[in-house]
Amino acid sequence: MNERLHYKFIHARKGYKEDGTALVQLRVTINRKARYFSTGISVTKEQWHPQYHFTKVGKKVEYNNQLRDMVAKLDEYEYHCRQNNLSLSLDAVTKILKNQNYGSFTAFCRSIVYDARLRSETHRQLSSFVNLMQSFAKIEQFNQINIETIREFDAWLFSKNYNVNTIRKKHALLRRFINKAIDAGHINENPYTRFKMPRAVEVKRKYLGWEHLQSIIEKDMPNHRLQVVKDMFLFSCFTGLAYSDVRKLAPTDFYIHNGTMFIITNRRKTEEESAIPLMPQAAAIVQKHNDQESDRLLPIPSNQRMNSYLKEIQALCNIPIELTTHVARHTFATTVTLENGVPIETVSRMLGHSDLSTTQIYARITRQKLADDMSRLTQKLTDKK
Repeated sequence: MNERLHYKFIHARKGYKEDGTALVQLRVTINRKARYFSTGISVTKEQWHPQYHFTKVGKKVEYNNQLRDMVAKLDEYEYHCRQNNLSLSLDAVTKILKNQNYGSFTAFCRSIVYDARLRSETHRQLSSFVNLMQSFAKIEQFNQINIETIREFDAWLFSKNYNVNTIRKKHALLRRFINKAIDAGHINENPYTRFKMPRAVEVKRKYLGWEHLQSIIEKDMPNHRLQVVKDMFLFSCFTGLAYSDVRKLAPTDFYIHNGTMFIITNRRKTEEESAIPLMPQAAAIVQKHNDQESDRLLPIPSNQRMNSYLKEIQALCNIPIELTTHVARHTFATTVTLENGVPIETVSRMLGHSDLSTTQIYARITRQKLADDMSRLTQKLTDKK
């Protein structure tokens, strides 16, 4: 067997986080093919020894023991292959390191955050939540995961003045990590089976009525910058696409079927496919701004600038609610589609929702939809007389 297994610990390959720490990864190379594995350990530049590849100050001894254990597993694997004349395999290394004992629950959680091939929004959300868990400081070890600690965590979240829906999301993330730990054999039971989640509070989503939407359509913008933002906002109003989905649109996401232009794309948030036939208003914006030499279909600015410029448009058009990129998506779901009789199943598909119940939230918040439905029912009953 001529193959060789090489390994090296790499610090800050993905850059530093806001708290000044960076992940330590293990790079394993076989036959010039490399694969990176998370150690679940994040340290600062000063806490990492670049020569010996170990933490040197301010961190617990078990961190270095954990790194040594990973190396020991690789050495044992390579020795076993040589003794039995077996080929080395990165897939086999992956299985071996997946069974690595990460020492603490939070380290295990960080390994999930960095190992998984996640969308950027999900990565930030999970990483932020692990930081929150460490701030709580009572669920760092596997043996601390019990019903009493979950209840303390719940009380702690309420003391931080989070709203009920946010607290429910925090619990959902923790439960997700605990289930992963159960699958890996680190925990035997999920305490959430005995924990009653706080009741969700329905959030009233803001959207534009047709009168206010029309006022934006008809308003001439004083400069090119605001005109572009107005067009991007209206594009979302007539497609239902979120800001991140509009920003990533490419010319290849469009196709024409029986004379109708469609957008076929996967939502960044849910990876659910959105299939949207373009209304004339949206198609006109594509034709106006499409740059054939660009990888992006539309010239959408950063989300921060987009929302900032929308405030200027809000003032120019005397809109009573704050304009944001989310308002555009909600306007499509309510004013443009549901209130005009588009079936909720069709709206759900165009919005890329993974669950119809998510779309039903929009149906509940529009009074016009309720009034129209009851009007049609009344007319049907009248016709039967």
